[in-house]
Formats: sequence, structure tokens, C-alpha cells
Amino acid sequence: FAYNTLLKHYASEAQVEKAESLLEKMQEDGVTPDGTTYLQMIRVAGATGDTEGAAEWLKRLEQQGEAIWEAHFHAVMSGHAKLGDMEGAEAWFRAMLDAGFRPDLVSFNIL
Repeated sequence: FAYNTLLKHYASEAQVEKAESLLEKMQEDGVTPDGTTYLQMIRVAGATGDTEGAAEWLKRLEQQGEAIWEAHFHAVMSGHAKLGDMEGAEAWFRAMLDAGFRPDLVSFNIL
């Protein structure tokens, strides 16, 4: 079963409840969330304007010991940008730089 593929769909449709339910089922089935799983959860939170939730998913990813990708920061930045919160997007841009990532075209397009 392709959990991350279905999570990506839920993220694109901003279906938080379905994404969270699927994540629970995934864990009940003994499947450990990975970087892609967390990316989709960050995206679904950001798509609904829950920027605090998006940041919390990033924190959970870090606590799990998974590698953080530039895409994770982009997803949090996008959530802020969608709300018109450019200060929040810029703060996450700086956090991305502090984490050692170099900005790319996606980074600047979000801003």
C-alpha cells in the first residue's frame, strides 16, 4: 500500500482529517513515517493555513531523527506565503539558511 502517495493526494486536496487518519493507520500497520511522509503532513497543514501545525510536523521529523530536506522548509514557507504572512515565510527562509541549505529558485519563488 502506497501510504505516501495517498498522503500526497490528501495534501493536494487539503484533507487534514484523512491525512491524519491515514498516518495513524500507517503506524498501526507498523510502517514508520519517513521524510516523504512528514513532507506531506507539512503540506497538508500549510494548505489549510495551519502554519503552526506545519512547523510542529517539521519538529516531529527532527525529533524522529530523520534527515530534514530543503523541501520541508519550502512547505512551511509556502504555508506562510499562502496566508500573506511574508514575515513568517522569511523567518523560515532564514531558518533554512541557518540549517545549512542554499536557497534555490523554489525558495525565491515562494518569497
